[in-house]
Amino acid sequence: MRAWPKAFRAVHLIAAAAVMTAACARAPEDADRHSPNPRIRILLTRSTEPVLALATGDTVHMGDEMKAFYKKRFYRAAWTSRKGILPRGQTLVAALRAADEEGLDPAYYHGENVHALIEQAKADLDQDLPVGDLLGNLDLLLTESFLRYATDIRRGTIDPSAEGLDWKVPQEDDTNTGFLIALLKDDDFEKALAGLRPDVPFYNGLREGLVRYRKVADAGGWPSVAEAPPLEEGDRGARVAQLRARLVAEGDPVEAPLAEGAAAPDVYDTRLAEAVEHFQDRHGLADDGAAGEGTLVAMNVPVEDRLRSIRLNLDRWRWLPREFGNHYIMVNVAGFEMAVMKDDQKVLGMRVVVGKTGNETPIFRDTLENIVVNPYWNVPTSIAREEILPAIARDPGYLAKNNMEMVGGGATRWARSSSSSPTSTTCTCTTRPPARSSAGPAARSATAASGSRSRATWRTIYSRTRPG
Repeated sequence: MRAWPKAFRAVHLIAAAAVMTAACARAPEDADRHSPNPRIRILLTRSTEPVLALATGDTVHMGDEMKAFYKKRFYRAAWTSRKGILPRGQTLVAALRAADEEGLDPAYYHGENVHALIEQAKADLDQDLPVGDLLGNLDLLLTESFLRYATDIRRGTIDPSAEGLDWKVPQEDDTNTGFLIALLKDDDFEKALAGLRPDVPFYNGLREGLVRYRKVADAGGWPSVAEAPPLEEGDRGARVAQLRARLVAEGDPVEAPLAEGAAAPDVYDTRLAEAVEHFQDRHGLADDGAAGEGTLVAMNVPVEDRLRSIRLNLDRWRWLPREFGNHYIMVNVAGFEMAVMKDDQKVLGMRVVVGKTGNETPIFRDTLENIVVNPYWNVPTSIAREEILPAIARDPGYLAKNNMEMVGGGATRWARSSSSSPTSTTCTCTTRPPARSSAGPAARSATAASGSRSRATWRTIYSRTRPG
């Protein structure tokens, strides 16, 4: 081995040390030119501007929630790295693009601008241009989108109390910083994001309906049906063919197969009546299979209006708690129906009576502790004063016709009265329980009284479920 002079070795070692020191000094600079972290830290800790204006024309609002989010992460990027967007960021972008599947507007989550920044970062990285600031901006923009999306999908976009609704169900508010950061740590971030939405059959059914109705809208909607006169089984003519075309165009999995493929499309046959009956049941109408005025009005609602209703109902489901338990009762006030659910399956359904406009049924959540079978129903004082007593004044036989009675101090006076509408009463108006019948549940049909219908139904439930 050749021996170098001591002086040369010293110079050589000093030169090598100098090269290594220079390389070490440049390494952080080279890394920082692509890292998004310095940009994030500077903007959130030193900037006095609450809003960041991006070259794409979009803005990022750097509020307290965003600052708390990054502070807990020690100002490290959540969605990007010096190599570009992370897989977790790609998953978020895909969810934001698909926000319309939840009835949300993807534009609210910066969809186009996020895409533009991602493409620009890819192009700059390919040319080895500094992308640290660009990726930092992208990370902040994605975080704002994430905060918005998580809040909207978890709590809804509308405050029911602010809309004047009698809403007595407490809304969950767990989209705090700790909750959102915990989502990022989930090994399956895609599943964690999907878990933000309500996971109940009703919500999933609305999502499916949204997809189907969008396809109908893209195809031009459904044809209208002339609304007079009513149509029923046995009728024939061009309006019957219109009715078939209307049901087929909606694409309901039950109604469309029943309505299409008829040998005589202009004949109102049994299968068409079954399709109409199913349509009526879905829309809370009397399901008699005849296309009367109410049914035709419902059929002629444009698909765009139905889409708006679906989006609103998706949002309403997000107002509700995520956990109902494995056995619960759900009342659809707008549809006048109740469903008993067990293990996410409907085990019982029935029609119910709800308040009309001006006396709306409040929305509440509570525990059912007792069921009174076949009860009397005391008419609320306001309804008795404003509706029942004026009806008695017009028709003294109103109570008997509607299976009702007046009890208390003023009952005799009002029973004998035929004067104009009274303004006050000292008695109580009640509906009687339906009479026991040996003919079975079918004979105990609902009477004309609004409350008797539900009580007859409860008796039917009792008859069918009691032992022995």
